[in-house]
Amino acid sequence: MKLELFLDNSLLEARENVHLSLPSPSIEATNLILNEKNAYFTILKDNGSYRLYFKETLKAERPILDEVTKMASSEDGLLFSRPQTVLHGTMSHNFYPVKHQDHYLGIGGYHSEEYPGYEGVFLYGSEDGIRWDEVRFLFNRANTCVSRDASIACCDCLNNMIFDGEKFVFFLRYNLARGVRRIQTCSSKDLVHFTAPQMIRFLNFDMPEELGTYTPTISRFPGSNFFVGLPTLQAGNDRPTKHPGLIFSRDGLHWTMLSTDYLSQFQRPCTAVAGIHSSDRNTYLNVHENSTLFRLKYRKDGISCLNGSAGYIRTKPVHLSKLVVNYSGELEVQLGNGLHTIRHTLNGDQLAHEIVVDEGEYSIQFTFKGASLYSMQYS
Repeated sequence: MKLELFLDNSLLEARENVHLSLPSPSIEATNLILNEKNAYFTILKDNGSYRLYFKETLKAERPILDEVTKMASSEDGLLFSRPQTVLHGTMSHNFYPVKHQDHYLGIGGYHSEEYPGYEGVFLYGSEDGIRWDEVRFLFNRANTCVSRDASIACCDCLNNMIFDGEKFVFFLRYNLARGVRRIQTCSSKDLVHFTAPQMIRFLNFDMPEELGTYTPTISRFPGSNFFVGLPTLQAGNDRPTKHPGLIFSRDGLHWTMLSTDYLSQFQRPCTAVAGIHSSDRNTYLNVHENSTLFRLKYRKDGISCLNGSAGYIRTKPVHLSKLVVNYSGELEVQLGNGLHTIRHTLNGDQLAHEIVVDEGEYSIQFTFKGASLYSMQYS
């Protein structure tokens, strides 16, 4: 089944009097209260439990060298255990773990007393997500298998790593100027050979030169072939003064800025700390003033919706054998194949309303009569 959220018009042939909105998620506070020493959070959901990994700086006078990676676990995503240290010292810098098949992989920057700069990025492995071993060196500034481009000014960490079933997709930070970071992407099928990185591009947003965008939160949206992200937008090395943005891409390179001030229901500056990547469609947010970690929960496939009271959208012809609609309100669905049109009237609030259809090529028209269309799935 293909999932479509209508975050751009690539599937649409026509659209009239319908607008995109970004519903506010529900918010719950976890029991974790952290501090300014903690950063670079990653949330993994594994076999029904949650694992939160984050960096802690032990000594302010040696912030790069004196770091550890800690992990806290939770059965419900709200009540976390006391954090335990899983990596020590230089190998734990900006550590980013993922679950891959039946084991864990992680990538982190490596520092040493002899080389006070960034020495490189290393691959780590673990059977249980707690005890980690170094697997091999990946790359650094001087000897990188990613690119010979000297403008890759930050190889101490990868913002995040995603396995899409065929290859690993990376989003790396890139120093455009002092204190101004941007995002680049590359991929690898074997974690040995990498494609050359490319700067991500916004199709509808001109990024001011002094503004940086930095995100460890890009994820492949569950059940889809597209990416979403919750980037931090900030000037220099200061903490962001706004809420995270919301971005969307079908290929990981070309992006649409859906909002530069997402989650504005928070009155205090905050940073998203995890992608929308688990089966229950949630993410986590750190509020700066008190460093409390909050969980944000979304309607299934409902980070966005199309709204209208007297408008419509019509898709390009697609092959259908099954159609499932996530909607609320009153919506008319018309399936046209050039010979005849089949009409269905929907009224209610359903996450997965299945419309019976004879297999074939159809153009789908949704006519809005005071409705919200969150998503459709089709095959």
